Amino acid sequence: MKRLYIIGNGFDLEHGLETKYSQFKKYLINKHPNYYQEYDGLLESKIGNHGEIVFDMDELVGAIISVIDHIDSEFANQKDYPEWNKLEEHVGTKYAYTILDHNEFFLNKNDWGNMNDSYDKVRISSYNNNEILSGDLEAAYTSFKGLFDDWVRDYCANISFDCVGKIDTPSFKDSVFLNFNYTSTLEDVYGVDRNNICYVHGYAKDYNSEIFFGHGEKNVRFELSDVYLGAENSFEDILKKMRKDTEKAFRNNTDFFNRLGSIEEIYSFGFSFSDVDMEYIDAIRSRVNVEKVIWYFNKHDYIEKRESIKRIADMGFKVAKTEIW
Repeated sequence: MKRLYIIGNGFDLEHGLETKYSQFKKYLINKHPNYYQEYDGLLESKIGNHGEIVFDMDELVGAIISVIDHIDSEFANQKDYPEWNKLEEHVGTKYAYTILDHNEFFLNKNDWGNMNDSYDKVRISSYNNNEILSGDLEAAYTSFKGLFDDWVRDYCANISFDCVGKIDTPSFKDSVFLNFNYTSTLEDVYGVDRNNICYVHGYAKDYNSEIFFGHGEKNVRFELSDVYLGAENSFEDILKKMRKDTEKAFRNNTDFFNRLGSIEEIYSFGFSFSDVDMEYIDAIRSRVNVEKVIWYFNKHDYIEKRESIKRIADMGFKVAKTEIW
């Protein structure tokens, strides 16, 4: 194989598919039309019929949407602001701290200025209360990933391609595809052999594939004031569990990356070049002769993603623009 195509969500959008993260929000609202808008109550778990932890879904969906909307509002004044566009960035440190802001009222504060022995019982009670409540918050807000999985399996897997036409592309012959989308556009519209596609973050139609989603922050800690003693571990776990496990995604697809040694041309379309996904580009660079590889940006990205172009050039790739797509 001489060509590698790197396909991101912009490719699906170019085909008129509604695969923006804002569609995930619409999916949640359509599935839970009675959700509590701007929910700011306490999410408390219950035990289900099979011993599982469950929440009131209208409350849970309302709480999650409220948190993401609050974070998203920071970008509302940007030109062409697209709702929920930066979702993966939103579910990192900002997510954990916003959850704390929305739930501080329910946590007990410890008075460390009172060192009277008689206050120890109060402090222990506060610790236990915070541990229980924050444990529920962790379980609730990390269930976000399960809801996202539902959207991929239910919505993305069932997109109809009956009226989706091809766009002009370079030749797909003698090519392999690193696909960051969950959808089957390459197979259903272009007839690309599944064996030549790496669905690095999971494939909506393959229920055996894990869906990878989350923030890319590494080596970060959740700094929680000791007045909320007992809650620190749960908020730290929110941050950890909402991270995208790119290391595992790469391990799952090592064979594909090891096939890339003979690549001479790379074509990218709709790839975000976000920090969390640049790890895969590093893996490609380590397997090819960058001095002999030409990287072709599609017309839109060549104009709009100048920083990304510089980033690729700094990695040693020769950069070109294709007028074809």
